Amino acid sequence: MTESLEEANVFIDNLRFFCDKEMEISLFPYWELDFFEEFTPRYDIVFQRNETLYKFTKARENQLFVCPIQSLLQKTVPKNVFLNQTQYLISNEEIDREVFISKLLEAGYINTELVQDIGAFSVRGGILDIFPPLYENPIRMEW
Repeated sequence: MTESLEEANVFIDNLRFFCDKEMEISLFPYWELDFFEEFTPRYDIVFQRNETLYKFTKARENQLFVCPIQSLLQKTVPKNVFLNQTQYLISNEEIDREVFISKLLEAGYINTELVQDIGAFSVRGGILDIFPPLYENPIRMEW
């Protein structure tokens, strides 16, 4: 736990220097919102928080979680609600496309023309491109 986001990033850099390369270090950022403003949090922060929460539910020995104290003071969804929104997909498994798209929208994904950012998906005919937070690149699904 650190006092600020800047300290968290410096701490993570120091940990990466001193720890084994196998050590996975995750940052749990806070919503960058002013209490008196009615703005939606940035999607990159939303998905970084979700990615870190998911990793936390699957925590292993070689993982460290770093967070500014402000991120611990902000509410998160209960673990069971969070895990119910998690969709496990297996290659060549049949799933209902419309139900899957509805789940994406419920989970906060944005339907776009071109998938470039985490949290986006696109539907063109029988092709669905999606950029989940745990992947470095978008993935393609075909029906």
